[in-house]
Amino acid sequence: MKAIINYSLERPTRFGSSIVKKKIIARQECIRSMVLNFITERINQVNFIRVKEFKVSIFTHRGVLTEKWSYKPTYR
Repeated sequence: MKAIINYSLERPTRFGSSIVKKKIIARQECIRSMVLNFITERINQVNFIRVKEFKVSIFTHRGVLTEKWSYKPTYR
């Protein structure tokens, strides 16, 4: 399965992009946990630009959308 994560940053990067796209490919049993691990690791990085919103879409190997959700993290 394939997960595509689009996350928008609070300010643009040094290259000028404010929306970043990440693709994760994994088995059906572990795709959701890999996405959640990526999100928590990305939030907990102190020296990275903060994220306003994560938009996750999970597709099957044939390209059929199975799950879609968004998450707005809260920072301390």
